Amino acid sequence: GGGPLYVLHVEPSDEREPDGVHRAVEAAEELGRQLGATVLRRTGDVAETVVQAAGELAVNQIVLGESHRPRWKEPVGRSIIARILRETDGVDVHIIADREGRSDGPQRENP
Repeated sequence: GGGPLYVLHVEPSDEREPDGVHRAVEAAEELGRQLGATVLRRTGDVAETVVQAAGELAVNQIVLGESHRPRWKEPVGRSIIARILRETDGVDVHIIADREGRSDGPQRENP
């Protein structure tokens, strides 16, 4: 058996999320509840809040969805994912690709 499962959604304090995000978050939270997770919602700087929660909850794995924010809006090395990787020692970080394709790159055809 593994440890406890948490589902954390961080509402960014510096920008409004796209409309579709709320439906996706609710679906993820519902799946988490079905799997016995504790569902948490916080507001703030996304990377800082994830790192803080990881420390508080003593997690050893983090699973992140790919950011919806186009990469050109993020200074080099300051992306949410880069900051979380840099600030969580001894924690495995898994990134799940956005099935819709990246907002700033070439669009792949789905087979």
